[in-house]
Amino acid sequence: MGIRNYLTAITNGRGMARSNTYAVYFTLTDELRSYLRGKGRQDGLEAVNNRLDASKVGERIMFMCDEVSLPGIQINTGSVAGRFQGQGPIYYPTAPIYNDLQLSFMCDGEMQAFKFLLDWNEFIYNTTSNVGLGAGEKTRKLKYPKEYQCKLYVEKRERTATSEIGAQTMKFTLHNAWPYSVDAVPLSYGSSQLVKCTANFYYTSWDRDPNAEKGLSWPNR
Repeated sequence: MGIRNYLTAITNGRGMARSNTYAVYFTLTDELRSYLRGKGRQDGLEAVNNRLDASKVGERIMFMCDEVSLPGIQINTGSVAGRFQGQGPIYYPTAPIYNDLQLSFMCDGEMQAFKFLLDWNEFIYNTTSNVGLGAGEKTRKLKYPKEYQCKLYVEKRERTATSEIGAQTMKFTLHNAWPYSVDAVPLSYGSSQLVKCTANFYYTSWDRDPNAEKGLSWPNR
């Protein structure tokens, strides 16, 4: 192939993709927003004009997401055996399987990201303490999916000559996403380390935005 052709191929692709240029944000239901507002988690989970406002808790949480994966897909299959003598099974596709998604967040001094995830999880099963129950006993009434499921957006971006946050090269919309688990946050004496929290999300499907895949707006394209 040759080094010159290799460099040309990279240049035509606008360089190599970097793993640290991306954006993650949510579109929450009105019910969940109202619940979070009552808990002191302010609005502002969507970026406005691609600008992050650190004074809004939601956008600060989005900015603190330090690890995410572009969603993948797996195809469930069936099989037919014995079609031809001596031939093994023949597989055919039946339905797509969407793997769950893990998000990791850095925590600020107020632990806002961890509180946000716990509040979202608590909203799902709506825990209350009723008079007459034993000490520490609570009742739970699950919310309907339409109340707690949201759209989760994952954008792959690349820096350009005119933008710090970069231009979109891929955008995924994950439908009906919700955190089914929030991992424990370990603390210990010893050397000081950055505190992180992690949540795992289920979702029903994802879509890709074709408008985000038309190429970067670089000079002399």
